[in-house]
Amino acid sequence: MNNKISRSAHTGSPHRRRTKRRKPFNASSKGSGGSSRNRRGGSSHGRRNSGGGGRSNRSNNRRRGKKSELDISTFINKVENTAHQIPEEEFTPDHTFADFKVNRAIVDAIQKRGYVHPTPIQDKTIPAILEGKDVVGLANTGTGKTGAFLIPLIDKILKNNREQVLVLAPTRELAMQIDEELQMRLYSVVCVGGMSINPQINKLKKHNHFIIGTPGRVMDLMKRGVLKLNTVRTLVLDEADRMLDMGFINDMRFVMERMPEKRHTLFFSATMSKDIEKLIHDFLKDPVQVSVKKRDTSKNIEQDIVKLNGRDKVGVLE
Repeated sequence: MNNKISRSAHTGSPHRRRTKRRKPFNASSKGSGGSSRNRRGGSSHGRRNSGGGGRSNRSNNRRRGKKSELDISTFINKVENTAHQIPEEEFTPDHTFADFKVNRAIVDAIQKRGYVHPTPIQDKTIPAILEGKDVVGLANTGTGKTGAFLIPLIDKILKNNREQVLVLAPTRELAMQIDEELQMRLYSVVCVGGMSINPQINKLKKHNHFIIGTPGRVMDLMKRGVLKLNTVRTLVLDEADRMLDMGFINDMRFVMERMPEKRHTLFFSATMSKDIEKLIHDFLKDPVQVSVKKRDTSKNIEQDIVKLNGRDKVGVLE
């Protein structure tokens, strides 16, 4: 199908290339949704974690003529080391994609990509989302969370062209990848930091079915008065635990408190902390809770560290 989504928020950006592309609907690249240490979009998180003490220690070591040693293996969750710890049962889905009561064009688009059976998180959450229920989905990166919410929400918009969906994601890269998965005749805008805000403001003047962004930039646009959420009645928080880790808790609350009280809220995370439980209690109503989390890293995700040695990050990744 022709993709009519305008890319004005992205066009010309040198940062769109990645070593891997997120597999539609059932897998993703860890480079987009995983550790923020080697990503431009997550750089603020990396700076926060390093802290002033870390920089001071490194500078002291340099003054003493010593090299600061970093064990990079501590940042890598090796799949082979965790795979044997939790025996996994073979998953038998209750549905095929054709079983879901969605627009036939959506099913055709999925099947053209070679997918017949949904992943566990998709199998368990799509029926509840189609029924309009709030959902809390616990699943790892690479398990198909994006498809779990995009499939039923695209169907919702095809049934009512005036519907709007706000998707909050922790990083620019993940927001852009979610946007790229929209292969239907829909319109969207990506609102993220690290990119010019003017094209985003211009796109917000038009009707967009999907508004996809990071909490900080979305809040900025709301404060400028160019993004109004009074008509947006569907909210998705993707990788909510990472947004909390990156210090977006106040931004998330700012956004959610200014949305209509009657709304459809979908909450996806890999972990369940006390802060997340409080957010769910404050903003979701009788949510259906689904957990398919079995390991810290999905088996189809490989992690590694590449030392830059002063080279440009994006150039090295390309």
